[in-house]
Amino acid sequence: MKKEESSEPCYDDVEPCCLWRKEVGASVLQQLDTVEIELQGFKAEELKNEIRRDGLLYISGEHPTEKNKIRRFKKKIDVSKYEIKGIEAKFEGGKLHWEG
Repeated sequence: MKKEESSEPCYDDVEPCCLWRKEVGASVLQQLDTVEIELQGFKAEELKNEIRRDGLLYISGEHPTEKNKIRRFKKKIDVSKYEIKGIEAKFEGGKLHWEG
């Protein structure tokens, strides 16, 4: 009897490495809080992010790794103490950077 393969995806939930830093901005008086999330293997189009009214930044992503296998993550970060318009994000080199 032949074993049938399931068409249902198998999810690998991961907790990405997250690094918080304080950096000096354009002037010595300006400090920036920076969050760097390690997302090797992910592409920008596989990531979603949203700042909601509850003051939380929601970041998630799904990346296919093998046949029927998907690596995924979900992360919430409290950004309520920052001016939302001042938060910038960029994704490069497998890392997502948020500055506020």
